[in-house]
Amino acid sequence: MPQLHTTFVCIIVGYSLGTEISCFFNLKKIFMCRRHSTSLNFHYMISSVVTTTSLQPREVAAPGSDFTLNCSFPSSKNLNLNQLVINWQRGEEVVHSYYHGRDQLERQSVVYKGRTHLFEDQLTVGNASLRLSGVQPSDQGQYTCDVTDEQGGTLEKLQLLVAATCDGFIITLHASQGYPQPELVWKGVMDSNTTMELDSRGHYELKSEVTLWLNSTLTVTAELRLRVLDQSFTKSLTLHPPPGKISGFQSFSAPVVLEEV
Repeated sequence: MPQLHTTFVCIIVGYSLGTEISCFFNLKKIFMCRRHSTSLNFHYMISSVVTTTSLQPREVAAPGSDFTLNCSFPSSKNLNLNQLVINWQRGEEVVHSYYHGRDQLERQSVVYKGRTHLFEDQLTVGNASLRLSGVQPSDQGQYTCDVTDEQGGTLEKLQLLVAATCDGFIITLHASQGYPQPELVWKGVMDSNTTMELDSRGHYELKSEVTLWLNSTLTVTAELRLRVLDQSFTKSLTLHPPPGKISGFQSFSAPVVLEEV
């Protein structure tokens, strides 16, 4: 469960020696500070600053994908966007800033230029999430979302992991030094690309390749037959899909070689 910590901050402007400062709650439970001098009384009304902390969620994004870093804050119908400040950071790097009712990107780190945007039409409902385009391995790390407005403030942290699983496989079968021409039969696949060539000694060299996209567990069998000798060689391979898919995933290929020599 998130823990809510309320911190009261009294900001004193123009403080000098001989001035007495007192801070207190008034009858409406508003935290106030007062400076006393010989001739004038100054009153400062301070609102509470609420910081939300929790276990840092870990988000996983694939390289090259567009990804949303989630962040929310308490909002009201009377939210004044001119008083809203949103600051996204990764360590000391400024990822994205918003204040005075618009994006403020003068101090944005160069590695994020043109790659970030807020959902401005959803700010009034408390959505401070950040869209990050073209995720790069260097984007991995801890991100901080800091939001303040007239009601207080919210601080959220999350860990971004850049990774992707493989769900595409290229299976290659290679057979050589056979004669006469062998027969190859694939089971469990829809299509294959097979070539046969004669080597310098008059033996056949066979190469066959299939590409598979895994949505469920699949067993593939290759049977190589040499009828004149009444021989056959069989190889089976069972492939399991990854336990989970990653949002924005882009396909990669990994070779699996089956050989009969």
